Amino acid sequence: MIDFGSATFDDEYHSSVVSTRHYRAPEIILNLGWSFPCDIWSIGCILVEFFTGDALFQTHDNLEHLAMMEAVVGAKIDKDLVKQVRVKKTNSASQYFNKTNRLDYPNVDTPRASKKYVKNMKQLSQTILPTSTFNQQFVNLLKKIFVYDPKKRITAVEALRHPWFKEVIQDDGTEAARIRQQRDREKRVPGVY
Repeated sequence: MIDFGSATFDDEYHSSVVSTRHYRAPEIILNLGWSFPCDIWSIGCILVEFFTGDALFQTHDNLEHLAMMEAVVGAKIDKDLVKQVRVKKTNSASQYFNKTNRLDYPNVDTPRASKKYVKNMKQLSQTILPTSTFNQQFVNLLKKIFVYDPKKRITAVEALRHPWFKEVIQDDGTEAARIRQQRDREKRVPGVY
């Protein structure tokens, strides 16, 4: 289910890029270094995928990935993180931000398909509808996981104490199918079948 192919000890060399693209934390994309918090972000992506049946961030482009994060989280990337990116003159991630320190997305080079895809991304509470206490607690936990600044992100110990883990779900296994059908209906163009 989940592999530890990039596992390393704290005192060993840390490659600048780690984890599979769809589960990659913002600090990795922004070349800010990484540690345990990036695994929490990845776990959040995996939990959403388990719930919906689809990967949350389906992209192979860093700028688009960051734009998708902003859409899902419902907030801009922290200015403090952008400043950290800008401080390192050699950090190639600075190209992802404009002069006002906002994500430079969309820009003149952004393909139309990318704009449409990112525009159709939903915030967590729109993907996981608050129809039950289970779902409400799940979204609450995910909002603590999907925090841009790794220093402010929930830790594994804190996450395991979250009330969501005490929730009981009464589901016959059809929730992912229901979500997929809803997405398919939304993707259809009226009059075209």
